[in-house]
Amino acid sequence: MTVKLDGFVKSINSKGIDMYGINVLEGGEKTAEYYWRNKLRKEIRSCSKSITSLAVGRAIDEGMFKITDKIADFFPEHLTKNPQPELLEVTIKDVLMMAMGYDYFILNPFVRESYKGDWLDLIFSEKINLKPGSLFVYNNASPYLCGALIAKLSGQNYLDWMKERFFDPLDINNPQWFTCPMGRPIGLGGLFLTVDELSRFGQVCLDRGMWKGQRLVSAEWVDEATSKQIEVTTGVDKIDNKPTKDFGAGYGYFFWMNSTEGYHMWGRYGQFCVVLPKRNTVITMLSLEEKNEQGILDSVWDEILPQL
Repeated sequence: MTVKLDGFVKSINSKGIDMYGINVLEGGEKTAEYYWRNKLRKEIRSCSKSITSLAVGRAIDEGMFKITDKIADFFPEHLTKNPQPELLEVTIKDVLMMAMGYDYFILNPFVRESYKGDWLDLIFSEKINLKPGSLFVYNNASPYLCGALIAKLSGQNYLDWMKERFFDPLDINNPQWFTCPMGRPIGLGGLFLTVDELSRFGQVCLDRGMWKGQRLVSAEWVDEATSKQIEVTTGVDKIDNKPTKDFGAGYGYFFWMNSTEGYHMWGRYGQFCVVLPKRNTVITMLSLEEKNEQGILDSVWDEILPQL
C-alpha cells in the first residue's frame, strides 16, 4: 500500500508549519516521502532521549545494571557532603519516567550553555521537592544521567558504545552527537540524523528490538519502554502548564504515548518518529516549527492515519 502525502502536505502548508521532510515506512518498506528542503542530517533534539532509552534497555540486557537500582549509588563521587535522603532513593526507573522528584526543568538549555563544570555535580546538587516516582516533570538531567551511567560502567565513550550496538548495525555512519564540557555525548539531545536514519530507530521499536534479523535490544524492553508508565499532567517548560493532547496521553521510558494509538519520539521544534504497531507503520518527520508542534501530529491523524 502506498500512502499519498498530498493531503498531509497541503495541511502542513496551510498551517504555515516549517518542515524539512517526512517519510512513511509500512512493514519496513518506504511507501512515501516528501521533502520541503534537503535530506541532510538535522539535529533530532529530544528524539535523542528515546534512543537513549533503547541504549538503557541494551545495557540492562547485558547485565550492566537493573531498573530498580538507585542512580546515586553509581556516582558517589558527585554527591554533596550531605545529600538529600530523597536523592538516595531515586531509581533508574524514576529517572526514565522523568519523575526524579524535581519540580522544575533540571539542566534546561540556558543552564547547559552557561555551566562549564561537570553536569553530574550540578544535577546531584539540585533540590528535590517531590517524592521520587510521584510526578512526571520534564527535564534533561534524566537522559544525561543514563548516558553517563552507561559510559562509566562500560568504560567506553557513550557514542562509541552506541556505535557498536546501534549505529553500525543500522548503517548510520559517523553520527555526530554534541558533548558536555566534560566530553560526554549528552544523551538528551544534540544528535544529528536524517529522516531516513531516524526512521530506522522507529522500525527497531516497531519490530520490538530487531533489525534485519539481528537483535539490538530485548523485545521485553521495547514493550515496557513504549508503554504508559506515568501520567503526564505537567507541561514541558513549566510544571503548571497543561500539556496538549499528544503530550498529555502518558509517558513511557523517554517515549510519549499518542492520543490516538501507538507512541512517538519527540524533539523540540517538531522532530517526530511516530510508531503505530497496529498499522505496522512508522512515520518520521523533521521540522523547524516553534509554535505548532501539535499541529504536525494533527495533520498525521487527519491525513495519513485514515489511509493505513
